[in-house]
Amino acid sequence: MRNKKTSIEEKLDRIMLLLEKLTQNVNEMKMEISTFKLFNFELGWLLEFKSDIRQTVITLLTLGVATAGDISKKTGRSRTRESSNLNKLVKMDYVKKWRKGRSFYYMMKPNKKE
Repeated sequence: MRNKKTSIEEKLDRIMLLLEKLTQNVNEMKMEISTFKLFNFELGWLLEFKSDIRQTVITLLTLGVATAGDISKKTGRSRTRESSNLNKLVKMDYVKKWRKGRSFYYMMKPNKKE
């Protein structure tokens, strides 16, 4: 009887952890959606990108202003990969880039030229 109770308690603990993670993901999605509204971006526009670049865009929108290193810390991908994605977005005129000291900073442009 004791083992059954422990097993049930362990399962309930795992369920609680999963619910907490799900709640966190939902809250992050709400924040991302409100960020899109702030910048007047439509979700369809974002879906035109490959998922790799889309994650960079979402992270940059969330951070506001960031370096490739800042974004790589959030996405868990390499700084080089994020730098490449950001430079692609700069060339497409979605992102503003400037240098300050030894670092390059990036920011989404609020009004993308059509």
